[in-house]
Amino acid sequence: LEERMTSLQSSNPVDQNLLYSTLVKVKADSEKIEGKLRRITRVGIGEQADEVSTKKIRTGTSRKNNAHRHPPVKPRNQGGRDRFIKIEVPSSAMKDKLLRHMKSGRQSLTRRFVHSYARRDYTVEELELDRSLRKQAGLANAKVGKLQYVVRDLQIHQLKNARHLPYRSPTSSSKSAKVSSGSLVGSMDASIVGTSRSPNISP
Repeated sequence: LEERMTSLQSSNPVDQNLLYSTLVKVKADSEKIEGKLRRITRVGIGEQADEVSTKKIRTGTSRKNNAHRHPPVKPRNQGGRDRFIKIEVPSSAMKDKLLRHMKSGRQSLTRRFVHSYARRDYTVEELELDRSLRKQAGLANAKVGKLQYVVRDLQIHQLKNARHLPYRSPTSSSKSAKVSSGSLVGSMDASIVGTSRSPNISP
């Protein structure tokens, strides 16, 4: 694109502006994707009654890694839902290694928040697919009255042993904030059946 820009120096200014805008967007998108390749998202780690106490919760990783709640400031309309924890590491290879460790389920933080799990940082399109799959799994769980289906890595899986559906208080309180509200379809990765089910579960 940069070579193309040079060749259009004497061409129509409108063409130059359009190509320049495209070049800027491509560069911005590539930087965004590069950042996601080095990030892990932890879901279902409960927040505390205030921001100071929430920040004291260890992420289960080295202090050298950059970890923060996302978004940085909790929205007022968030209700009892906990914000994600995003962890950024120096390289994609280190991210893959750390993610495998987190999915092993041998961490004290995972045992404390049993409905929590770790995944890579999704793109906008992947988040839309993830939400769609969670809705399907949630409807299927509601039908059987148990936590039987979970979504992991953009696939619906069936748990080895069905559990009680997580309880979420209709109002946010300091007491409920001390335990993980998790997700309707959350569970420890170690409890997932090895083979995944097709996403088109009939609710």
